[in-house]
Amino acid sequence: SLKQEIDVLQLILGKVRATLQNLQLAIDGTIVMSDDLADSLDSLANAKVPPLWLRGAWFSPTVGVWYQSLLSRFEQWDKWIK
Repeated sequence: SLKQEIDVLQLILGKVRATLQNLQLAIDGTIVMSDDLADSLDSLANAKVPPLWLRGAWFSPTVGVWYQSLLSRFEQWDKWIK
């Protein structure tokens, strides 16, 4: 259903936002770099999708393709809701 799809999208957006914010803090030395954050940083440096983002989401070979898919899904759901 549309609600389930929106719930998945919101969950993924929350994971992406939290990961990127925490990576910024860890790089600045404000928080400790966890294993998950280190894996995410390594993945992004290699143009791969961080494992945290793939949990409950769709697979794509590169982070660029995955991110474009994320944006497309968001735009599609946004149009349907309006």
